[in-house]
Parts: sequence; C-alpha cells; structure tokens
Amino acid sequence: MGEHSLISPEKFDVVVVGTGLVESLVAASAAYCGVKVLQIDAVSYYGGTSSTLPCRELAEHFKGACRVYDAVDEFASVLEPRLLARALFDVSPKVLYGDGPLISLLLKTGAHNYTEFKLVRGRLMWQDSSSSFVPIAASRAEIFKDTSMSLKQKHVLMKTLKGILGEEEDVDLTGELLARFGCDDVDLVDRFVHGVLLRHDVSKLSTSEARNLVELYGRSGGKYGPGTGPFLYPIHGTAELSQAFCRTAAVHGATQCLRCHVEEIRYKERAYHIRLANGQVIHASSIAASQECLPHPAQVHVCWEKDRETVCRCYALVLGRVFMDHHQCLSVIPRGSAQGMAVWMLQLDDSTYHCPSGWSCLHVWTVHKGNSEVDCVAELKGVLQRHLDCSTIFKEEQSPGHERPKVAFACFVASESCTPDGQSALPNFAVCHNHPGDVSFIHARDEAIRSFGIVCPEHKFPFDDAEIANGINHDEMAGSDQEEESMLSALEEALAE
Repeated sequence: MGEHSLISPEKFDVVVVGTGLVESLVAASAAYCGVKVLQIDAVSYYGGTSSTLPCRELAEHFKGACRVYDAVDEFASVLEPRLLARALFDVSPKVLYGDGPLISLLLKTGAHNYTEFKLVRGRLMWQDSSSSFVPIAASRAEIFKDTSMSLKQKHVLMKTLKGILGEEEDVDLTGELLARFGCDDVDLVDRFVHGVLLRHDVSKLSTSEARNLVELYGRSGGKYGPGTGPFLYPIHGTAELSQAFCRTAAVHGATQCLRCHVEEIRYKERAYHIRLANGQVIHASSIAASQECLPHPAQVHVCWEKDRETVCRCYALVLGRVFMDHHQCLSVIPRGSAQGMAVWMLQLDDSTYHCPSGWSCLHVWTVHKGNSEVDCVAELKGVLQRHLDCSTIFKEEQSPGHERPKVAFACFVASESCTPDGQSALPNFAVCHNHPGDVSFIHARDEAIRSFGIVCPEHKFPFDDAEIANGINHDEMAGSDQEEESMLSALEEALAE
C-alpha cells in the first residue's frame, strides 16, 4: 500500500492487525463465515513473528535490537555473494506435529494447497554422561531399541508414560509427581520434558495437558511412514503458513493491505476508529491484533504482566551441517545456556529452500522466565563454540578438538514476550499471542479459536475439531494396556536376569 493510497470501503466488521499465524487464522475463519474482514500489516511481508527473512534483513526486522557478526565476505571462495539472498531464517522457528491440530486446520481450510513440508527426521538430546547427542524415541518400539538408555531407564520411562496417560486427576505436573511414577532420573526427566513434551520446563503444565501432548507425540510419530518421526517443517519457512491462511482469507473475500501502519486506535460510540499513517480512518466493530502490532497498549487497556519471558536467539549460517546424519534436525541441550536453561537447536540444510548448496541455517534459542536483562550473546556463545567453529565471527582461536562446521554469519537477538493478563477492557478486542518461545505450533489453534470468539461472538469457529481438540485418540506411544503390560514384563524379566 502506497503512502497516499486509500482503502475502500472504510467500514468493516473485523479489522485484523498483523499477519502472524494466529492473526491470519482469525482472518481466514472470519472471512469464511461471511464476515467483512480487513487485514493489515505495517511491513512489506507476511508472517509477523513467523516471518521468514534473508539473514541481512534480520537486523532491520529487530530494529537494531540485535548484535550481528558477519564474516560472509571471508567465505567468498565457497559462497557467491548473489547466493546470500537464499539464506533465509525464520524469526520464530517452530515444528508442526504430523497429526496435530494445525495440520487439521490446513486441510479443512484448503490452505494446504499453498504449503509444502519436509520431515524433521533428526530428534536429538545432549547427554552429559556420554558427552554426545542421543536420539529421542518417537514410539514404544524405538524406546525398546534405544541403546543410549539402560534397561532400567526404559522400564521407568514406559511406566512414566503409562502413568501420565492413566492419571485421572488433573493436577500440576511437577518433579514430585514424576518421581511418584518412578521418574527421578535426571536424564529421563530431560527426555520426557524436553524430548516428548517439547517444553522448556514443567511449570504451569497440568497432567491433562501432558497426557494430550504424549498422545499427540505418539500419534504423529510414524504418521508418514515407519521411522519418519512426529514433526514436519515448512519447506519455504514458517511464513509460508501465515501466507497460506492469508490466501484462504482472500479467497473468501477478505481485504488485505501491507505497508499499512496503525497510528492510533480509538473506541467511540460502540465502534473502533483506526487512524492509519496516511491519515485515513478505518471503522470496525471488532479488532484482532498481535501484541507486536499494537501502537499503544494503554489505548486499549491491556495489562502485560502475565507469563513474561525473554527469548534469546541466534541465527547462524553454517558451512556444512552440525548434525551430519540428518538434513533437518531438532535437538535440545538441557541446562545448556549460561544460566542453566534448556537450549534448542534447529538445523535446516540445503534440502529446503533456506540456504545455498553446501550450507545450513542453524536456529539456536533459549527462554528465560520473568522480566530480566539478558545478554543473549553470553547465553548462547558457549553452545555455539562447543559445537561449531566460531573463530571467524568472534575473531578468536578455535579450541582444540575435532574439526567443526564453520560459522559465516550470526545474529543474536533478545526479545521480550508476555501473555496479556486478561483481555482488553474494551469489547470485541482480541489481543493475539503467538508464543514466540515455543518449540512447536501447539498453541496456535487454541489461540486462534479464543481470539475468533472475541471478535465474532455470534459465530462458531468454522473449522473446529473436537476429536483433535480433546486429544481423545490413543496413540502409538500409548498402545493398548495388553501391549504395555507385555513390554513392561519383558523389561522386568531382562532386569531380573
């Protein structure tokens, strides 16, 4: 949208501010219901917190709130400058469950016609005892075959999974509760919390939520063939998902404008009046907006004091692959950051459209709870130096040891995120939260349904799926009671011997 271009008409039922995944889902759902929708974004690309950007545009996206180490020119012999534009990074990388609610939404809305995916075959966890990455099992059979666990550990893990699935009382999942199932081994707790649940920790997680995640994990494992694992990744980046739902919204009549900055939002005479940067005023009955796109949260009476966290990220362009046996790989290092928090690493190589041939894009991140000043370079530098050759970007000598893949570019960002403490005090105003620190898109569907219910209270969410929502299907990880007892008995017999 040009500086002096005007939107016509000027009155809509719902205005969606932002093109992140949740906002785009709300826009597509509202348009499908016949609601008159306008979706706008201040930038020139789709995606919001799910944007996919060339590496040298990351600094512009974060508006200077990052530290960049650029040594690409020193790799001129192996990387043509014109190919650098092919190195793309997702602002908030997340995996999809192969049989998860977002896949269901893609199919039901028709947005799957605009997307392509790759399997994330590598699922690894750093094990201190062996000083190496070990595979994370995605099924009962894989647990049984896992050589990185002892028989006793396998037995305890199986009992823990069965205990979670059979827990009738909905209580907080704590270390004490896991110990009640026999899971007090640090390595097993890490496998369960980080490897299966994809959580940074178990805070604010109930046993019913854990049960649904275990079922979803097992149901997704092997969904697309034996040994394929539970996760998928968009081949063109996470922005592909937002764009797919934006296209679906447009098919059903939504109006969309990029480079359309909101200056002010006012509520008067039971309607919203949205003043744009070009002076035009748009009128709407309801608004859904991402927290990143709100001009002044105080205007809509939003309190940002709930679940505050700081996400530290590193986007690294690497010559070669860190995890040589896998093209796409999600790994976790428990207590890997300088402050002892879990560190996640997602490798996307040249089999996707993320980077030039022979290179890989590595996303590294950790999450700190609370509002605190965090030096993201200090937090993640140690992880990078342990697994990569960072001598070029940090101008330091490479530590002795085996040869590691070299880093040509690294961008470090610390961004604060929080969940609004309640919604806006104004009516029909939804603040969309995209959970940027999450490892998967597990919250996207529920957040979209919640926001949709606020801006379109007279309509039912059109793509609801109670079976997926409630997680009532038993999965491959759960199995039948007879199968569970048989496998547990086999493990017990092996232990006795």
